[in-house]
Amino acid sequence: MNQSQQQLSRAHRQRDDFFTSTGTGHDDRTSPDHHSSNREVPHMQTVNGIDALRAAIGQDLGTSEWYPLEQARVDAFADATEDHQWIHVDRERAQDGPFGTTVAHGYLLLALVPHLCWQVFETTGIAMEINYGLDRVRFPAPARIPCDIRARVRLESVEPSGAAFLLKLQVVVEGRDEGKPLCVAETLGYLVPEEPN
Repeated sequence: MNQSQQQLSRAHRQRDDFFTSTGTGHDDRTSPDHHSSNREVPHMQTVNGIDALRAAIGQDLGTSEWYPLEQARVDAFADATEDHQWIHVDRERAQDGPFGTTVAHGYLLLALVPHLCWQVFETTGIAMEINYGLDRVRFPAPARIPCDIRARVRLESVEPSGAAFLLKLQVVVEGRDEGKPLCVAETLGYLVPEEPN
């Protein structure tokens, strides 16, 4: 077996380790209900280190739990950011507005992305995770309040960067019974591996 074949074989074994680490013994992306809106209980992936994470580039990592987004959360975000536009906080006026109710701030959805992603997967052997920013963000549809939201996460890339690795995820925030995504974001973060003993 030449070097290229050895590397390919190793990558396939790492990919298998990635998907069997949850105990399912199969690639969950091929299960009949993977893209079903009835899938209420997510299955967190545990990725066994950076090598296994890199072997999963291009894979769907999973879906978070549904998260209830209510007016009190929107009001608190408005207070924190000084963004009290009536479409977010004035429920009476919003009834006659373009959306028929108040809508969440787009940046509130974005602020919830880390929380939702932490429900989807974790990587072992990481000492620290650092938010680096975003490559692209869009808000295709309004998040009408109240609503339930969840995140669907895809691993785009993992690149070495000094003593760390730069992780790019595509995160799609969905609303229950909504036809379009509420938010689509490419997130960037640094993963700092633990030092070997």
